[in-house]
Amino acid sequence: MIILHSKNTARLSKFDRLRILKLKNSHWKYGLSSQKRHFKKVIKKKDLHNMLFYKKKLIGYTCLRKSSMKLKKKNIKYLLFDTMIIERKFRKKNYTDILMNFNSLIIKFNKLSSILYCKKQMESFYNKYNWKTLNKNTIKDKLKYKNNKLSTLVFNTKIFFSA
Repeated sequence: MIILHSKNTARLSKFDRLRILKLKNSHWKYGLSSQKRHFKKVIKKKDLHNMLFYKKKLIGYTCLRKSSMKLKKKNIKYLLFDTMIIERKFRKKNYTDILMNFNSLIIKFNKLSSILYCKKQMESFYNKYNWKTLNKNTIKDKLKYKNNKLSTLVFNTKIFFSA
């Protein structure tokens, strides 16, 4: 049985956090204490945590961090798409599609756009889920987390560019 949950940080239990940190550590081998420090430092109370469970096991996770920027003298709110993980043995079994479609619903439900940064070779993966690559002539210079080595993609662009 597949179960999807979206919770803000304030609603996560200690057990939820531990499961998230363990799943992240299975992909990025920094150790649980490092994962915990990073979580405390970077994650805010209103950030969203989208979790995919198979039976009662957390097998997929995405964090959508609430952020904002100044654009045309307006403060624009958006969700920074951060940390997309599917447990290794569950990859290539359509669980990624389920989690990515759930992320899309959550982004639209919040009536926001979302921005993500990825390596160039990952662009086609996100393009399958209606993420659009921003070119250098758009708003990249306004983004807080810009990184010239990574591609910048946006989802739900109507809301983002209507500002």
